[in-house]
Amino acid sequence: MVAIVVRDTIHISDKMLAIHIIQVWMYAIIIVFLLLYLIFLACPNGCQSPP
Repeated sequence: MVAIVVRDTIHISDKMLAIHIIQVWMYAIIIVFLLLYLIFLACPNGCQSPP
């Protein structure tokens, strides 16, 4: 099982690896923006004052 994963990882070209990394970063950035957006919607005043 591990040998198959290592073999497949070695066979991945640099271009595919770069595309994969870019996709992961895109998902991470989208998730962060969604969290910030939800926080902004929940606390339009910046959450400084207690509810």
